[in-house]
Amino acid sequence: MSNVTASSGVVSESARSVRNSSDSATNPLLSIVFAGVGVDSVSAAPSAVDAVSEALRAVSLEQAHEAASIALAATTAQDAESGVRALFEAP
Repeated sequence: MSNVTASSGVVSESARSVRNSSDSATNPLLSIVFAGVGVDSVSAAPSAVDAVSEALRAVSLEQAHEAASIALAATTAQDAESGVRALFEAP
């Protein structure tokens, strides 16, 4: 597992370090949601590091917060994923 820190594009405002080392940390979309709820470091498989890092660099903290709000408001995992995905799809 490799450690990916959200400091590239998303800057954590938390004084506390929060980490995620589950398989879900390898999902670039979920990494944005994790950053939005305050997770500032994830451990991902080496094959996922580039995609996760790229996803985190591509969004602002405000966008990550919005993604987290959408995911948390959803009633199913599928609704959460589709809602967050729609946030980042080009019009």
